[in-house]
Amino acid sequence: MTLQASGAISFSDLRTEYASSGSVSLGSYYRGGGIVRGNSGDNPSTNLSANVPTSGGISMGSFYGQKRAFKYTESTNRTNKEASDYFGTDSSLDYPKEIVISSTVTNNNQNGVALNFASNWDGDTTLTVNGTIRSYSGFCIRNQSSQSITVDGTGSIRKNNKDALVTALQSVNGTVGLSFSAGGFGGASGGGVRHSSVAGNANFHFLLKRSATNTFRFEWTYNECDYANLGGGTENFQTAAASVIPLDSSGNYDDTNTNTYVYNGGTGAAGRDSRDFAAASKIINGQREFWFCTNNKRTWPTDIDGSANAYTQNGHASTGLSASNSRRSSLIQTLTGDHTSGTFSISGPTLTTG
Repeated sequence: MTLQASGAISFSDLRTEYASSGSVSLGSYYRGGGIVRGNSGDNPSTNLSANVPTSGGISMGSFYGQKRAFKYTESTNRTNKEASDYFGTDSSLDYPKEIVISSTVTNNNQNGVALNFASNWDGDTTLTVNGTIRSYSGFCIRNQSSQSITVDGTGSIRKNNKDALVTALQSVNGTVGLSFSAGGFGGASGGGVRHSSVAGNANFHFLLKRSATNTFRFEWTYNECDYANLGGGTENFQTAAASVIPLDSSGNYDDTNTNTYVYNGGTGAAGRDSRDFAAASKIINGQREFWFCTNNKRTWPTDIDGSANAYTQNGHASTGLSASNSRRSSLIQTLTGDHTSGTFSISGPTLTTG
């Protein structure tokens, strides 16, 4: 509570407000002492006992309107915020703290935290959310300490889900085995292509590898053109300059990207045949779908058409590309967000999704 603004203030009032006991003198309540704490040098918050002197003349009137607490009002949009930034080393001090969120604090990272209270956090704490705390996966607010945090306010705490690459493709040299969305039509030989480590379709599958931060490629161990096995090989379908799997600046999957991407290429030839590889991705019904196609009768550069959603070998056959033959489930996982982690007592802000 806040001490009264006028009238008589008793020692009992001071003991109650400043959690003191026993026989004390008025000089025991100088700000910066053991009872009325001062801000440490790295504590940017407002001291709600700022009018209490640190030395010299002191009277009961010095405590009018004062309160035992540090307070910080966040009025700037933040991303992945540590609550300790608001109070510096005093965040681990057993002294009351108040945080008011009047803006937006957001987590945009995979499995991250919008507002985090570290394990050494201490002191009765009230978090007033009048703005928005939002997480696109992970947690909106996380309390790693043993101190319960009271949450109130008129704003909102919003959890969301976020698409991310499957774990195997989040690191360089990660791989997944895939069957092609379309492949093999239009040639008398029906020449197959495959990787020996991938189970499934006997003739048309490959290993997808993240060979560098921005580079993904096809890998195969068998490639038939005009009845001849040309052996193994690789082909980059994505580099820093050309995307099929959109990434952000940190190399994470960018699920905010709405562009259509198409790659058409190929490698290896024998007799009448020439190996064609193609890849594409596009937003369909609000989510990105992925296709990988091949044929031993090269059709590049018109084999995947991003507008027509088709893989076409001119003069032979065409396969429609849709969510039903997308390889999304092999590339993308959905990370689920949550409102809180840890101990909170929440009464005020709306807990919602969006």
